Amino acid sequence: MSLSAETRRDHALALLNLLYAKLGDFPIDCTAFDRAEAAYAAIQNTSWEELVSECILTKRGRSLYFFTAKGWSEALFLYGNPSDPSFQQRLGKLSKVLKDRVKGRVDSVLVPFDEVTTDSGLPPGWAFNAIDAHLICRIHGRNDAGWLEGARGRLIEVPRDFGLLEIDLFADLRSENMTLTETVERMEDCIPIIAVASVLPLLQLVCRGSTSTGPKRSQSTLAA
Repeated sequence: MSLSAETRRDHALALLNLLYAKLGDFPIDCTAFDRAEAAYAAIQNTSWEELVSECILTKRGRSLYFFTAKGWSEALFLYGNPSDPSFQQRLGKLSKVLKDRVKGRVDSVLVPFDEVTTDSGLPPGWAFNAIDAHLICRIHGRNDAGWLEGARGRLIEVPRDFGLLEIDLFADLRSENMTLTETVERMEDCIPIIAVASVLPLLQLVCRGSTSTGPKRSQSTLAA
């Protein structure tokens, strides 16, 4: 008997909670979860695949799973209480260290990851995950730092505008497009009614014409 969608969702979220708690402050890139372990015996196999399909986990080999950056941040929002003062303190320390590195610069700067963790005093695994998931941007909506391409876990690229609030240059355009789409949809709903109303007089004329010419054709045929 197949499980209902609601039951599958509950099982997948229960697994996510379990994995997030087990991860703790370890880095997501080298912390594997083995589905074959006894600790996960009660977990439905489909729950693992549900999380993979949602890009919460990534699968390697036959039974090893790792958090994605998206998956870690989603789990954090669900089970990590990002409004907690201790969490905000952590994020504040990370933000301050990064901002100090770019203060007064006219261009972005490269900062060794080890230097950031040393100066901030943060757990390296947690700091890695926060950088990987662009947590500062997601929580505070500010321009964030990220890994230099090809140097994940080693070098952080801090942009010159780090910490500034992000702006949406095309918000007005999207709003106009949405309004236009809604208008078109309303018009499409009215088109069948308008079409019938416009064609009805023509149909009536055709019917009248057929009625009036019918007897004449019959009479002419008899006359012939």
